[in-house]
Amino acid sequence: MNKENFVHRLLQKTWKISFSQMSLVMAFGFIAPGLKADSSRLKKIAGLLGLEENPSSKDKQDIGGLIDRMVEKALATHPDIKVEEARVAASRANVDSARGRYQPNIGLSASISQDRSNNLNDEIETKSSGSSLRLQLRENLWRGGQDAGLIKISSQDQKIAELQQVESTEALAFAVRLAALNLNHSAMREAIEVASIEDASELRSLSERKFKAGQVGKIDVYTTGMRETSARAAAVQAAGRTREDRQKLLAYLSSSAQNNDFDQDISLLTSRSLPYPSQSPDLAAIAQSTTQEQTALARQSRAELSLSQSYKQRFMPSLDLVGTAARTSSESQFDGGATDKSKFRSMDYSLALQMSWALWDRIQDHQITAAAAEKTAASAHADSVRLASRSERERLQIVITDLYKLLEPYREAYRQADQLYDAQRQLYEAGVVGLLPLITAETDKLQTLSNWQESVYQLQLNLLRWQSLQRGYLIR
Repeated sequence: MNKENFVHRLLQKTWKISFSQMSLVMAFGFIAPGLKADSSRLKKIAGLLGLEENPSSKDKQDIGGLIDRMVEKALATHPDIKVEEARVAASRANVDSARGRYQPNIGLSASISQDRSNNLNDEIETKSSGSSLRLQLRENLWRGGQDAGLIKISSQDQKIAELQQVESTEALAFAVRLAALNLNHSAMREAIEVASIEDASELRSLSERKFKAGQVGKIDVYTTGMRETSARAAAVQAAGRTREDRQKLLAYLSSSAQNNDFDQDISLLTSRSLPYPSQSPDLAAIAQSTTQEQTALARQSRAELSLSQSYKQRFMPSLDLVGTAARTSSESQFDGGATDKSKFRSMDYSLALQMSWALWDRIQDHQITAAAAEKTAASAHADSVRLASRSERERLQIVITDLYKLLEPYREAYRQADQLYDAQRQLYEAGVVGLLPLITAETDKLQTLSNWQESVYQLQLNLLRWQSLQRGYLIR
């Protein structure tokens, strides 16, 4: 397209000017190449944001690899993972404890006693001493399925603990990837604001030159100066967010990361926008259930087992075999004018069957009611998690598809805003238009960059959520 047609399109899309101004514009079309503004800064930022070109496969591998390393570091050192590992170990020990109820219980008890009494009326003094040693064996023969129920409950607790460990692992991995994405987003936002400072500074210098030449009024200098100050303030704010997001990422990587361990990785992470698939991934429905669904179902089964166990404890008798072997000895002495001593030793053995059966126990009756309510709550929670998982799948399918549709319009809007800004800059330099149209064009240019960056960030974020869902973890 030649310069005359470009200027004609520009006049149709922006604002109306007088016939005399139009002649100046047409004449300006032939001298514009010498006054064209340098747009290398904008193109550089556009390249960082992925507007000019897609990241190379090497860049994708480098950035993807460094984020994977950060995730591995966090999973190896973060306290949350240590907590879940300890809970799993404790649940396994509880299973072994429940299985131990089938084994006999053997106990040993011993006692030594010494007594002394004085009868003041008869002046008789009595002394006695004794010792006993008792060995007891208790084997439960039948408890109405209570022992088997405890093993099942403990095994279910172990399954829940293992699922919670998976949840914590996936949650931490997502948190690290999200922190890396947020840092990248903040760094790119800062890069836009820094470029805006340079553009605003250049524009202020231009307005000052034109003011000295008598081509514009002082108001242009004031306006461009205020624009530069605003740009610097926005850059300071963006830099603060970048530092904050960097610290959040380092917090997941343990205290050792504070000693500049990840400076090189973070430098690469903030060098350009994180890559994303150029084409939408397969968003077909995911067949597997999420970890949260599995945990909810496990808790539901646990509640059912707990209710069954409450009924067994309340209504079923128990039968135990108890065997004892006891040895006792005692010695007594009476001193009341004449001394009388006696000694006694014995060895006893016994074997007995003991039955116990609770006929009336209001405490356990109320425990049954509570267990039934817990079962109802666990069932409702499982339905809630299942609905949330299905809703999140459907939402992500819609959101990701729509975000991909937005990319090309935003890319084209950036190109048009870039052309419009260059044209307005040339017209302002030539004195055809005032400062306000140029400021508006600059604002539009920055807005298109922001729209593109935010759209890409939302796409990356929802793709991250989708990847977690594919692995079976629902992001709340």
